Amino acid sequence: PMLHRYMGDEDFSALCMDYIRIYPSSFRSIRWFGAQFPQFLRTHERTLSMPYFAELADFEWTSTLVFDAEEAPLLTADDLITIPPEAWGFLRFHAHPSLHCLQTVWNVIPIFSCLKDESAPPELICSTEPTTWVLWRKDLMNYYVSLSAIEAQALNVLLVHETFGTLCQELCHWFPEEEVSLQAASFLKNWVLNGFFSSFSLK
Repeated sequence: PMLHRYMGDEDFSALCMDYIRIYPSSFRSIRWFGAQFPQFLRTHERTLSMPYFAELADFEWTSTLVFDAEEAPLLTADDLITIPPEAWGFLRFHAHPSLHCLQTVWNVIPIFSCLKDESAPPELICSTEPTTWVLWRKDLMNYYVSLSAIEAQALNVLLVHETFGTLCQELCHWFPEEEVSLQAASFLKNWVLNGFFSSFSLK
């Protein structure tokens, strides 16, 4: 893992030994053995004052969940064309099984990218506000992207199975009423093209 590369052999090995002692495996497969590692790093005395290690571990673990998620069809722009105008306000969208969201306050994902490319990671930076990241899989490849605070809140409306009409109502808090429909459509188009959703329903 990139966390190992970032921490170094000695520190990472010592933490792993403590983790094995505190969280002995209860699984037949080693696949799930690291599930508690991010939380372990958040509370361990060695890393309690270094929360960026837990954020990096959380991103790496979430990436494995994205990769291993079950396959499902992807909603397409052509699917949206079939929706009658009067139905849009009642639509609910269903996320692709691989889609996950997480928040970071440290720049651990740029650090991860540099470590993966075997280049020097940037200096640690702590933001005053958390950044929301979306992780998902498309065509057998993992992807991730950061969202603005407004887009993150807008996406969350649909991820908790609220309707598209509710999304438009929420966007009224940030955009003039005459711009809301266009902004909602723009967000949705981008999410669908990226592969965030598998289907929609009118329930």
